[in-house]
Amino acid sequence: MDRVLSIATLPNLVAEVVRDFIEQPNSSSPYALFSLGRQIATVRLTSQNGHETSRVLQQVALDATNTGRALALAGGIALVLKELKQSDYMKWQRICDRLAAQPGTFGYADRKMLQVWAELIGTVSVPHVSALVDEAVASGNESGARVLEALARTSYADARLVATSMHALAVSVLNAAELRHSNVDEKSTSVVLRTAEALAQRFLIDDAYVGVAQSDLWSLWLLVADSLACVHSGTLGIGGRAGTPSFRSTCSFLVGFAMRPSPAAGLLDASVRQLFAVLQPCLRFLGASSGLAQRATVGNARECTVLFYLDLLEHVVSRLQPHLVKSVVIPLAARYAEALNNMPEWYESAHALILAILESATTANREMCSVTMELVPWYTQVLLDQFPSDGISADLLQIALTAATQSLANGHSSRLATALAWDCTKRLLKRVDDFQGTNAVHNARRRELLAVVAEQLASLPPELLPALMQEIDLRVDADSDWALKKHIVDTVQQVVLDKADLSRKPALSAWAWQLRARVNRFIESKL
Repeated sequence: MDRVLSIATLPNLVAEVVRDFIEQPNSSSPYALFSLGRQIATVRLTSQNGHETSRVLQQVALDATNTGRALALAGGIALVLKELKQSDYMKWQRICDRLAAQPGTFGYADRKMLQVWAELIGTVSVPHVSALVDEAVASGNESGARVLEALARTSYADARLVATSMHALAVSVLNAAELRHSNVDEKSTSVVLRTAEALAQRFLIDDAYVGVAQSDLWSLWLLVADSLACVHSGTLGIGGRAGTPSFRSTCSFLVGFAMRPSPAAGLLDASVRQLFAVLQPCLRFLGASSGLAQRATVGNARECTVLFYLDLLEHVVSRLQPHLVKSVVIPLAARYAEALNNMPEWYESAHALILAILESATTANREMCSVTMELVPWYTQVLLDQFPSDGISADLLQIALTAATQSLANGHSSRLATALAWDCTKRLLKRVDDFQGTNAVHNARRRELLAVVAEQLASLPPELLPALMQEIDLRVDADSDWALKKHIVDTVQQVVLDKADLSRKPALSAWAWQLRARVNRFIESKL
């Protein structure tokens, strides 16, 4: 064929050769015809007899009985003419649209054509998008993935069909993995991830969604999010805990869309309700069983779905209504925060989600403060019970307790909030006193916990500072280990200098220097 194109100068000769290729299915693949069309457009249609050759070939394409193969050739020609800004481009585009629209002559079931459609979408109108989407999903190959990506970047109506089919694929993959007790299929996972990224790039970034109803966008957001969740087991297998680049990119789009400055009121909450009630009822099921002697269990693949939502909710929980956080989010986080159970990723994500809830309790979000008032006592006890053997390190304990007391200090001015903050501190002090004696391990734990106590100087409500300073004095003075005394004083001074706000510094600085003087005298007496 290349030789014919290189030596043929008569348009009719080129047309006859092309007609033979179109009408003989076994002579070449559809994509080979597409490539031939591009070559003809480049070599012949831009030459001296280009217009005549174009006219003859247009008639060949319209007269062809194998419409699909004719479309492949015409599509290749149309794309090149579009790139070269030739005047015949519009004629060829109309021919492509006419060929694609003829009923019964172009079969979407021909998967060899998917490779061609991946190139044509955006140039040629797709008359039966749902059929093409179904075939692309069923193929599970690279061409199918490219078709889905291309359709996802077109109109919302087409993108909605793609999103629905993508979600159905993701759910079927998850169900199959649960039945076989195996990992999610990597090939299908890749198709879902690429399609989800294309949808998010098209509709979930700034200004890309202009002209689309907010309710439609949130419906798309939910389908993309749940699709990622369903294949999260496969994502972990392919890209590890951080996920693949497509996964990370799509997640950033999801979070960015949910955290826009002025999201439509209630739509994020409605999406989360639908998630817990319809798409993933296991989330409510697992949360409802938290704390029971015989807790409900699900398969490994479904647990990975839960992990995805723990991570996603961490980033958007500050935008949720407090009653929704209290009724569905906290019970789910509590299930995985109460015990390590050989699931470190879930354990860490659950604690991160709870910290995000605590940090959202501010003076600007008073309703969330009432939720944290119920959360803080339970969470404090969980932390202290799990230190140090069940995954709670001294650093995590310090961060979590500081966030808990800070949420009470920032969001409340009531006596109840102050009492709760002091109750948490007393529990911490009791845990300090549990590690007494000459045992080296106990001394190390006591040192870590006293450092956590010192950190509370920067976060407790101001009216509790005198009582806390007195408690620290009692324990420092009663301890006979000069190294521990010096460590605590150093920690106290660092907190006062670097972390305490200006309103606290005068009283805390004077007290800290007095404590330093007493400890120095004690050390001198031992030399």
